[in-house]
Amino acid sequence: RQRQMCIRDSLHSQDNYYWVGGSGNWSNYSSHWATSSGGNIFHTTTPSSDDNIFFDSNSFSAANQIVTLNVTDESCKNMNWTGVTNTPKFNMTGKTLEVHSSVTYDPLMEFQSVGTLSFVSSNTGSLISSGHSIGNVIVRKPSGTFNLLSPLRTQTLRVEDGTTFYTNDYDIKSTNVYFEGGTTTTTIDTGTSSITVSSQMKVYYSLASWTPTKRNLVANLVSSTIILNSASLYGRYVGYSGLYPIKFGHVIAKNFNGNNIGNGVDYIKRLDILQEGTQYENGYANIDGEFEGVIETLNIVGKKTRFSTYSYRYPTIGNLSLGGDGTSVEFTQGSTVTISD
Repeated sequence: RQRQMCIRDSLHSQDNYYWVGGSGNWSNYSSHWATSSGGNIFHTTTPSSDDNIFFDSNSFSAANQIVTLNVTDESCKNMNWTGVTNTPKFNMTGKTLEVHSSVTYDPLMEFQSVGTLSFVSSNTGSLISSGHSIGNVIVRKPSGTFNLLSPLRTQTLRVEDGTTFYTNDYDIKSTNVYFEGGTTTTTIDTGTSSITVSSQMKVYYSLASWTPTKRNLVANLVSSTIILNSASLYGRYVGYSGLYPIKFGHVIAKNFNGNNIGNGVDYIKRLDILQEGTQYENGYANIDGEFEGVIETLNIVGKKTRFSTYSYRYPTIGNLSLGGDGTSVEFTQGSTVTISD
């Protein structure tokens, strides 16, 4: 029994993996995954979820050498590219790398193609992207904490399943952003970050019986600026009352072309709807039919805006300001919108 326990512990021990030999495939452990920096003794498998990965000054001997993630179902605990030389490239080939703690990229590396970083487990995690646009980032850390430690540029950022997520005031630019609830509470704290979105932002939870894994979400967003570039903004599932209010501080909506704001959103301190240049200058900004929250200040400049409010929804506008050529406001038949000033 003692012998079996020793074998089990050995199989799950943490190892350090050092990339050597320049260009190569991730799966080729016998030529590239060494046991020491610049070493020639190699591991007998690719890294696992307990292992730390290092790309360093001894990894690449010539310019533009490429590390290719050529296999699926790969994982690590930490991945660190700090100190690489010769401008190496990471070719993720659209695949997913599962990370159980943290990733640190180096400004002197590049991406030949991106993929998905999937942060899992309850270990505390973090990400330093060093100015790179890094593909998709998915954070699912039930009862775990995740920290942004640099500005972030992604195609999709998704945080869910009970993660506690801090931006630490770093800015985010992403095609899509999804902050979603969990069985345990997902907590989102974006501090004073600016979050720029070009397709869709969704801050979502649902108390419906058919979404039991999305029930709990606390989103602290009111000190952030949300910039929607022809992008829609959605909140909680509207079929139930708001157990956790979805509140925003300053939202800037630019160049909308039928995009929607407000479904499931409870409060916006200031909403600026703007037209910049000629892109989509004839398109509408839509206040979603399901919106029944409060907009303290609504400022519309040079944009056609339509309240598509359903007859059973009663949104409130505190202060309404209109300006610029081409500005108009329409209300669908049967709408009731309260404007205080």
